[in-house]
Amino acid sequence: MKNNKDRLEYVSLPGFSKEFRNRDNVKGGGVGAYIRDNIKYKRRKDIENTQPDMEHLWLEIQGKNKHSKLLLGSFYRSEAMHRPSVWLDKFEDLIGCIIAQWDGLFLLTGDVNFDLLGIPDAPTRRYISLLDTLNVKQIIDKPTRTTRTSRTLLDHIIINDPSKITLHGVIPCSIVSDHDGPFACLNIRIARYQPRYKYIRNLKNLNETGFFEDFSALPFSLITSTDDPDDQLETLNNLFNDCLERHAPLRRCRVTRPPAPWIDNETILNLQSQRDKLRREAHQSNSESSWSAFREVRNKIKSAIRKARKAFMEKALLSNKSKEVWRMVHRVLHPCRQPLRFDPDKLNLHFATTARRTLDVESTNQDELFQFIRGLTDKEGAFHLESVTQREVLRTLKQLRSDCSTGPDQLPARFVKLAAGCLAGPLTTIINNCISKLYFPHAWKLARISPIPKVDTPVSEDHLRPVSILPVLSKVFEKLVASQMTDFCIREYLLRDTISSFRKGHSTSKVLLGIRDDLVSAMKRKEVTLMVLADFSKAFDTVCFKTAITKLHHLGFSKYVLEWLANYLCGRRHYVQIDDRKSSPVLSEFGIPQSSILGPMLFNLYVADLQDILPPTVKSFQYADDTTLDTSCSTPQITSQAESMNATLAGLGAWSNDSNLALNSKKNQGHSYLSSTGISVPVLLQGFMFHLYRAPFSIQQP
Repeated sequence: MKNNKDRLEYVSLPGFSKEFRNRDNVKGGGVGAYIRDNIKYKRRKDIENTQPDMEHLWLEIQGKNKHSKLLLGSFYRSEAMHRPSVWLDKFEDLIGCIIAQWDGLFLLTGDVNFDLLGIPDAPTRRYISLLDTLNVKQIIDKPTRTTRTSRTLLDHIIINDPSKITLHGVIPCSIVSDHDGPFACLNIRIARYQPRYKYIRNLKNLNETGFFEDFSALPFSLITSTDDPDDQLETLNNLFNDCLERHAPLRRCRVTRPPAPWIDNETILNLQSQRDKLRREAHQSNSESSWSAFREVRNKIKSAIRKARKAFMEKALLSNKSKEVWRMVHRVLHPCRQPLRFDPDKLNLHFATTARRTLDVESTNQDELFQFIRGLTDKEGAFHLESVTQREVLRTLKQLRSDCSTGPDQLPARFVKLAAGCLAGPLTTIINNCISKLYFPHAWKLARISPIPKVDTPVSEDHLRPVSILPVLSKVFEKLVASQMTDFCIREYLLRDTISSFRKGHSTSKVLLGIRDDLVSAMKRKEVTLMVLADFSKAFDTVCFKTAITKLHHLGFSKYVLEWLANYLCGRRHYVQIDDRKSSPVLSEFGIPQSSILGPMLFNLYVADLQDILPPTVKSFQYADDTTLDTSCSTPQITSQAESMNATLAGLGAWSNDSNLALNSKKNQGHSYLSSTGISVPVLLQGFMFHLYRAPFSIQQP
């Protein structure tokens, strides 16, 4: 756009200021904005300079406070300036940089020239995928350019928090342009913390010594008065809970603000008490000196809280425990998550029917399962469960984590560890009774599900992840059984080294290093590596009990252990709890118990036979529900090797079908690698399609 008075920059609107970024050397194009005079803003040229050859303009609009600010971007994509692939690379870098540095609301609008109404071409598909990857949403759903022969959606509005949109649409602008104008109305106010109710133990008057003395005097002999494991456990739970209620009663509390653990120090609490006292005196006397004294203490509190918060976060972020670090990161990124507005009963039913929705199969009848087990014949040296000692139980109790959530039995791990010395005896009696009777108590099969949002603003059940919480004492029993099972698996070498999940000395690092070693070795031999990354949908939730029992029997588990495991898996129930609202329990007919100790080990054994169906030329790496297959060959053999890989994938599909596992066609990927210099050869498999469980996908170049 040349320097002349006819360009839009010279057009003034009363009551509005203006910002423009024009093309100085090329005709056409340019971006700009008109801003109402009463809106405070500043131009963000630093963002514009990160991609100087893109046409974009950025404004930071200030709200009533620092938390209600808005970053507004205007951009234009010209086919004449950049090829779609180049522009998309720059767009990804730009938005990724903004997301990493901007902690508030941001909105982008402009003519992108990607039509979202028609059949998407490759650049449009990549654009849509980028928006999904960057966790932003394009909200306009009507055509913005209409001709006699076409209706296209080329002008977009992109936002990182769609819940802030109160109204959006398209305004006809035929007099000004052949494009109509998309618009959006936003509410940039920060949502207030919504009060919620929770059950919390009152520790104000807790005396740990008094609790231990009271607990040690409980009549645990009542447990041995019955031989039924369920009755024994109910007696123990009742005795424990009655003692807890006397020392740390459970209370329903109204939570009115987000947690702020850094405030819980003596200096701040004393200042708050002093501030409240001075405020009352100031209201009574209404003198300048009393108000001045109140303001001085109030300012001291603000300063002390800021320092305490900073110190608390720095300590957490510098911790060598990754869980504490990520907990702090989530606390900073989501300081005021709104309460979930879902019906607990409907949500619980949704979680319970995951396997049926994924595979559309019927569950195994429990009586038929036990009859099937009794008809099996044990192998020589089959695995049997041994009784446990009180010393083993005591050691396991002391190893419990104190910060884990409380299960349906309302027994906090902190108090279980505190009473471990007195609890080990009666708990050993119950566990050994369960082992002798091949039984797992009903109370330990009940799980409390806490739904955790996968996205910032969940609107459907699929946006929630079920986190299961089991009774803490059940984990003691499971850990003791898992220890015996681990020894048997190591002795019999039931799990190969390429199965790396949930095992001591194995991790994702070992998987990645193994894959890297295969690639490097093939490159040194000047061979091509074909690699397929397969993923299973809801793998832990779709495990079939009868299939699991059959596989464990082939691995050398005795039918007595299998009967105990069948009792452990069958008859499990769960309920959903959202704040203080609970659903009714429902039966779980499929799947490995989530958050259990035995669950991950059972899943590893469940998928261990996958490697038996693979040809010697194909190597696999397994980590939970992720499987990587790779094979190498010389360049002239690439076509035949690809066909061989497809045959292997057909076998993988059949194995997954027999194992009641569903392959996720959306996440399956294929890659080819060649040469030690890292140069790939895209023509080797051009147009070749892999077929995994009847879902085709093409090879991708790294």
